[in-house]
Amino acid sequence: MAASRWNLLGAVSALLAAVLLVAPRVLEVAAAVPPTSRDSLDAPLPLVPPSPLPTARTPTLEAVARANQFAASATAPERVDALMEWLRTETIRLRGSPFVGRALDAGTGVSSLRWLRTLPAESIVAVTASESMQSDMNTALPPSDHTEVVVHNWCPSNTHAALMSTSTDGGCSLTHPNATTLGAAPNVTAGVFDTILVDYLFGSIEYYSPFGENHLMDALTDRVDLDDGVLLFVGREPFPFPARLGAAGARTFDAAPWAARVVLDTERLRDAAMLLSHQRHYREFPCAWVEEALQLRGFVLHAIESFPIVHSTSTVQRQVQWAEREAYRVADPALRSSLLQRAADLRKAAAVCPELSAERGFAFGGNYAIVASRQRDCDDGRCSADVGKGPSLCTNVVNRLPFHKLQY
Repeated sequence: MAASRWNLLGAVSALLAAVLLVAPRVLEVAAAVPPTSRDSLDAPLPLVPPSPLPTARTPTLEAVARANQFAASATAPERVDALMEWLRTETIRLRGSPFVGRALDAGTGVSSLRWLRTLPAESIVAVTASESMQSDMNTALPPSDHTEVVVHNWCPSNTHAALMSTSTDGGCSLTHPNATTLGAAPNVTAGVFDTILVDYLFGSIEYYSPFGENHLMDALTDRVDLDDGVLLFVGREPFPFPARLGAAGARTFDAAPWAARVVLDTERLRDAAMLLSHQRHYREFPCAWVEEALQLRGFVLHAIESFPIVHSTSTVQRQVQWAEREAYRVADPALRSSLLQRAADLRKAAAVCPELSAERGFAFGGNYAIVASRQRDCDDGRCSADVGKGPSLCTNVVNRLPFHKLQY
C-alpha cells in the first residue's frame, strides 16, 4: 500500500513537472554511477530486500508540485558526485519516488545542501556548528524560502554530567541559545523528518563535542520518522596507523607507497599541530561502528557502499595548507617553526611525488554511504538482540577500499 502511494506521488509529480516545464531531471533514476568514479567496484546491491516502507502520512499533490518547483530552481552541482548519486538512486529504489519530504541536513555544507536542494522536498533544515560555514553557504547558494540554515552545536556541553544525562536528546537538542537562522522554513524543533542526511558530521564530533557521539546518534535517530523516515549516512573510513616496526608479514609505514606516506604524514601533522595548540583534532568513525550504532537503535540497513578517495598534488597541498594554519597557532616559537618546516617539506613532496601528479591520481582510503530506516518491532526504538554477533555488513564493503594492506 505504501509503495503504491509513493509510486503514485512520483507519477503525479512527474506529470505536474512536465506541465509546469520544470525539472524533469529530478525524477530521473540513475541506472549507474559513472564508471570513471567506480573503477574497481562492483555494482552495489541492497543488503536486504528494499521492502516498501510503511507510511502514515501521504503528502498532498500540492506539496509534491511545490517540492518539484523548488528542486527545479536549485543550482545543480557542476559535476556528478558518485556517492551522492548512489544515495539518490538507493533512496528511490527503497521508496519508489525521489520525493524526500521534510528533510534535515544534520551536518550541512555547501556541497551537501546544494545536492539536497536538487531533490523534491517540502522543507529543508540545514544545521552547521560553524558561523563561517553559514556565511559561505549564504554566499554560494541563492536564498530559498523552503530552506533554513541554522548555526548550532548539536551537543554544546562536553561535561561528564551532561554526557551522562538521561534527557531525550542527551543534551543534543536544536534549541541552542546562540542559534541563528536564515529563511522562513518551519520551526526546526518541530517533530521528525522524512529524510535525514548525515554527511561527514561524525568526523567533526571530537572537535566540536568530544565524547558526544552516542548522544548525537540518539538525537539524530530519534528524529527519523518511524513510519516512512530514511537516514542517509556518509562517513570516511579512518586511515590506518601502520607501525614502523610491524609484526612478521605486516605492512609497515616505511614499506607503504610514497604517496600513501605523504597523505598519512600530512594528516598526522595537522592533528599534531591542533593538539599542540590546545585544540581537539578531528576523528573519523569506521563504518562498522556506525552499523552497530544504528542496529542498536532499531534501524535496518538497506544498502552500504564504499567509494575510494583519489588524492592528487592539489588535494594534498590543500591539506598541508590546513596543517600550516594550525601550526601557526602553536605558542612555542621553536616548536611552531619545526612544524612549519615539516609542512614545507610535505608540500614539496606532494609536488614531486609521481603517483600524486599522475592524471588518475592516487587512490587511498575512502568514504562509505549507508541507507537505513527504522523498524517498528523494537521497544522504544531500541534493539539489542543479536547485534554484533554476526559478521559486520561493512566488512566486505570496506575491504574493497585501497588501503594497500597497511595495518591499523
